[in-house]
Amino acid sequence: MAFALLLAFPLTQTPPWPADFGETSVAHIAQLETKGQWLGTTSTADFVPVTVDTLPERNGQLLAALFANQTPDRINYWSVESVGATAEWEQISPLHMRYHIETPQDFTFRLFLFAFPGWEVRVDGVVVETDIGRPEGFLVVPVSAGTHVVDVAFVDTPPRTWGWRVAAVSLLIALLVAWRLPY
Repeated sequence: MAFALLLAFPLTQTPPWPADFGETSVAHIAQLETKGQWLGTTSTADFVPVTVDTLPERNGQLLAALFANQTPDRINYWSVESVGATAEWEQISPLHMRYHIETPQDFTFRLFLFAFPGWEVRVDGVVVETDIGRPEGFLVVPVSAGTHVVDVAFVDTPPRTWGWRVAAVSLLIALLVAWRLPY
């Protein structure tokens, strides 16, 4: 067995990345995706959520922002305007979006954002249960008539929380061991 491990040892060393890996800006990655080379960062859409039945068509509104290296406004304006509502963003970042919505009737607020575990939506500070817009798998939020503030934030899920805890305990143990070792 030792001989087999010895023969396999050279395979444990990964080859170095080429010096010129290429551009890694958001605009360049978006450009590669629109050419069909990558879908969700790989050629086979490995990181697209399982809730996606059909890959959505490219959205010009989102692509324009990505090509300009900006965080895109993810509002599906058709869903807003179809009921006579208005929606404006107050804050947009990759992990948090805040929208002001005025609507004369209850409607379904649709976002161009995959319904991935960890996205939490609050309407006027109250966590609401979201739905999945089929077949694209986008996040869908029920909004009642009136004026509302809709917060969409990426929060830790229980597995991520446990991961942070395990990492913190591991760091603490490593620091204790390092402190106890004589130099």
